[in-house]
Amino acid sequence: MNEKITAALKSNNSLVRRQAIMALSRTTSEDAIRLLASVYRNDPESDLREMAKDAAKQIRERLNEKELKAQQKDPSLPQRPPPARKLEGAEKRRVEKAEEERSANFNLLIFGAIVLILGGVVVAILLGGNIARISDQNQALAQVENALPFVEGQTPFGSSLEGKIYRYASSGANFILLEPKGAPPQQGWTLLAGVYDGKPENVIGGLARRASTENVMLLVPIYSTNDFGTMANELAFALDVVKRNYPVYRNTQTLYGFGVGAEFASQFVVWYPTEFAVASVGNGTSYTPPDLQTGARYIVFAGQNDEVSARATSEFIARLTSLGKRPAQAGVLQGRGIEEIPEQLEATFALINQINAPAQ
Repeated sequence: MNEKITAALKSNNSLVRRQAIMALSRTTSEDAIRLLASVYRNDPESDLREMAKDAAKQIRERLNEKELKAQQKDPSLPQRPPPARKLEGAEKRRVEKAEEERSANFNLLIFGAIVLILGGVVVAILLGGNIARISDQNQALAQVENALPFVEGQTPFGSSLEGKIYRYASSGANFILLEPKGAPPQQGWTLLAGVYDGKPENVIGGLARRASTENVMLLVPIYSTNDFGTMANELAFALDVVKRNYPVYRNTQTLYGFGVGAEFASQFVVWYPTEFAVASVGNGTSYTPPDLQTGARYIVFAGQNDEVSARATSEFIARLTSLGKRPAQAGVLQGRGIEEIPEQLEATFALINQINAPAQ
């Protein structure tokens, strides 16, 4: 095992230890599993312990897949059925997903009833906007269901690009990628990663529509957990995969988060202080303030009618200002609740275009 990685795991710098765990997670080695087990037992930070645990699980899954392929090639090798625990876990995830869908449908019915009760011209306008947004999401998701497989190193880049949607899935990350149209700009495409409460269907509609208009590459991680350490590991892996296959302009890399996704985004840009030029967050209930190394420019919004998010946003804006990182655009919008905030999208792409201008 690489001695540098072993030494990095013992570093006093948590970011160095995190990067070492990520490096190990991409290997297929029993030695890596043993090192990660030691991190899980001994690291002082709980999120890194969980990250090490998940990384070891990913490696074990890849080793099992490798063994299974070997058995398929040589039937004389002893056959080992998959562990029952894994089957139970998959079944559990299916049940949980079904419960989430039922809950989402119920919430949608309640929302629809409230809209009908409100009535009037204002309601008609709001309802029209909401129907258009949901329609866009459904259209985007229909494309995702029939998405082309994203095979690392075999993307259509270099041929005729048509803004297609791809899906990538591995033990390291699961994400949706919207490929821009045409040839890339000289400096490379702007890459925007969007996280919204861990649910891709809540973000891909609005973001995909605008990303397509702006010819921006959109990356939407698909998470099965709300553990920020695991989410960060998977997003870092996804970013690495995309940048190995496409030309990306580092000066405009953007992380967009809404709700829990905004809270995660504020943490991720601190863990990876040089990864993003723009951090656009909205309607979170708590945020991680940046440190001196954090290079992202912030956009922060919330709706006034969501009191918890409004208070957290006001405090975060004040905190950013006190740290000398005054947001490019920010505010608590009057008369707004937790619905999608178009101003956040407008501000996000305005800042991207402002940064892009000197390179064009």
